[in-house]
Amino acid sequence: MNETLQLLFPPRCISCGLSGVRHCSACALMWRGHFRNSIEGIAVHSSVLYNHSVAHILMRAKEDNDRSARKVIADSIRRFIPPYSTIIPIPSSPEALRRRGFDHSLLLARAIDPRAEHVLKIIRKIEDQTELSHEERYQNLHRAYVAGNYFLPRVVLLDDVITTGSSIREALRALREVKIAPIAVISAGLASHPIPNTISHLTTGGTVGDFGQDSSRRRRSSSKALREDRGANQRTRK
Repeated sequence: MNETLQLLFPPRCISCGLSGVRHCSACALMWRGHFRNSIEGIAVHSSVLYNHSVAHILMRAKEDNDRSARKVIADSIRRFIPPYSTIIPIPSSPEALRRRGFDHSLLLARAIDPRAEHVLKIIRKIEDQTELSHEERYQNLHRAYVAGNYFLPRVVLLDDVITTGSSIREALRALREVKIAPIAVISAGLASHPIPNTISHLTTGGTVGDFGQDSSRRRRSSSKALREDRGANQRTRK
């Protein structure tokens, strides 16, 4: 019966649509990269530069609760998690939770470690960030998070995609207020534009950027890049 169904309805790559496989080797390889950065001195490790194909996978996991898409994301970043770490996901907004009916960020964290729990909480209304500029995103999230006061060893912050670093910076602020010091930040997707950083592929060397740095040249680049990314970002909302 299963063989008949596969003949009639063959599986397709979740990313590119290639017939015959659930995730083709070319797309799987794309998710096996390693991009390194830093935010306020904390190491950031990401597996893939954000593009339309990556947005499609994120959308399926984030908006459609697609377990196979979430597995692709989790498998791409599991290798970056240091042993005996405590994973803390970046929280979704209450509006996003109500709209979706499930907690994508917690489900993603638990796909890597079933013990993962929310430590960060959003304590005030925040706007959808899709159409906001770099500066507006920082203002939108300013003091929007609060962290529980726990003793947590080897904390790793987890996000599915990092665009400007505003969510991560706010999470770091909230955690530091309760004396929690993350040792790393992990994401699947990473924006390929300098907002406001430079990105280095580990296999090519070069200068590792820092999301805390800024310059007039980078601000000009970031505004253009944000406009280009919004098309891919419409349905992949926090």
